[in-house]
Amino acid sequence: MRFHVFGRKNKSGRTLQRLSGTRLESARDRAGFPFGAIVRSAPRSTVTVCFQVDNPDEVTSEEVYRWEEAISRDETVLATAYGVDSTGCYMSVTFVRSTRAERKDVGEVLTRIAAGLPDLYEFGSIVATPLKASAVYDRLLGELHTSGKKWPELDIDRVGEEIGHVQFDELSAISFDVMDDAELDGVLRELVLDEPIGAVMRWTRLFRPGLEAEENDPGRHAGILTVAAEASADQVESAVAALMNGLSAMDRLRVRRIFCRQTSGFLAGLGIGEFVWDSDKITV
Repeated sequence: MRFHVFGRKNKSGRTLQRLSGTRLESARDRAGFPFGAIVRSAPRSTVTVCFQVDNPDEVTSEEVYRWEEAISRDETVLATAYGVDSTGCYMSVTFVRSTRAERKDVGEVLTRIAAGLPDLYEFGSIVATPLKASAVYDRLLGELHTSGKKWPELDIDRVGEEIGHVQFDELSAISFDVMDDAELDGVLRELVLDEPIGAVMRWTRLFRPGLEAEENDPGRHAGILTVAAEASADQVESAVAALMNGLSAMDRLRVRRIFCRQTSGFLAGLGIGEFVWDSDKITV
């Protein structure tokens, strides 16, 4: 089945609707390192900055929690992501463009972010490197097993989205919403890194800071688990079954397939500022 998940098409490539209207900017932080920034105007005005973690084996779930807690003190932080897959470990921070000046001129918010960026990628035992704009785009292309010339264009001919999975040309993927906690975070991270199941697994922990207006609101944790391979959907389902067999009965109850929003789930797991909770329309 085919669904309307493509945006515009031009001579260079096609754009997924969930990425249509985004743009990729470049800037330098106060330490002189270049970084890419994904800019969105809808459903809200945001900027997402991505990093690659240099020492993933030294980072514990507790350390990630402290990083999230520290970053959330900035009231313009909408969400953070900390993800791991076979290509490495990545994290990102999505900021709201909170003032009229920032919404009008993206340079304003990039200047603000650049001033504090080193504090985000050098925290405790976490050591990370900001991703350049080209690296952000290359990661998107690599995860989709495709090529492209300019963000957010993709050389993809077919996207087939079913109720419980999505296919990008030959790549089939299934994503799950996970009710995360520190223990399950550690279990899934270990499974992703150590348990070959015939497919690529990606686990991304998401954190939404609490509202300052709500007393004692620590924020909300969730996660996206994705299993993908250049194979049929049935073969990926078999890989999913192998993954689930590695979880306890209690943990399996916390892993729920995303229905009717599989494209959003796949992109949300990349930590590029796409969130399933912003997908207010089903795509199947």
